[in-house]
Amino acid sequence: MRPQGQTSFRWLSTLVPQPGSSWCGPVECFVEPTKRLSCTLLACWEATYAAPTQEGPTQEEEKEKEQRPGQEGEKVETRSFSCPS
Repeated sequence: MRPQGQTSFRWLSTLVPQPGSSWCGPVECFVEPTKRLSCTLLACWEATYAAPTQEGPTQEEEKEKEQRPGQEGEKVETRSFSCPS
């Protein structure tokens, strides 16, 4: 991903370098121009995780969801997340 206003793509771990850190902001995801996605990234590295995580479905999950019939009342796991000031 590439934070807005920057020219180079970076690893997620550069934004959340240690357990307990979090970051959010506008980014462009995916290096390949035809797959590029502009969005707001919410990232955190919780102390109980071995590596950082990011909110939102993966590309594969999005494709899967598009290919299956709509499922009303589908449960979605959510977490509260505040962007640092």
